[in-house]
Amino acid sequence: MKSKKVVVALLSVLIATTVAHNQVWANDEIKDTVAKTSTTRLLTRANEAEFVRFVEKNVGKAALGNFLTVVNLYDAAPAQLLKADANTRNEFRASVQKLNEGLAKVNGPEAAAWLERVNRTANTITFLWNYQPDHLAVPVLDEEVPAVGSVISLK
Repeated sequence: MKSKKVVVALLSVLIATTVAHNQVWANDEIKDTVAKTSTTRLLTRANEAEFVRFVEKNVGKAALGNFLTVVNLYDAAPAQLLKADANTRNEFRASVQKLNEGLAKVNGPEAAAWLERVNRTANTITFLWNYQPDHLAVPVLDEEVPAVGSVISLK
């Protein structure tokens, strides 16, 4: 039973990542150098250095909090992300809030692109934390289905 939940959780991670990866940009003006650096729309190790440089320069290092720790955990071992304690989750949400506030104050398409990536990444991680496979189970009905009587021809 426990292994089924782990498999369902891993499949959910893959589905959520695929859905987030395949979403198109809503605004063509955001397609700048940030959008062209990677095919993914989520923050990952591949674009982490650029993101950290931009945030430290324009928002401040304090805004990062434990955001990168959780993102790196998601990138390296998505199943381990599901085991994060309430304190880690709350710190992550606070970091996302600080990043949203800081990036919203910075003008330009690069800031808008990073802001969108932060929000997509945070939404994906929050979805995984809130996902409960037990709620997707099909209910078993104990009722018997009545037998159908004879069929009358419509000729």
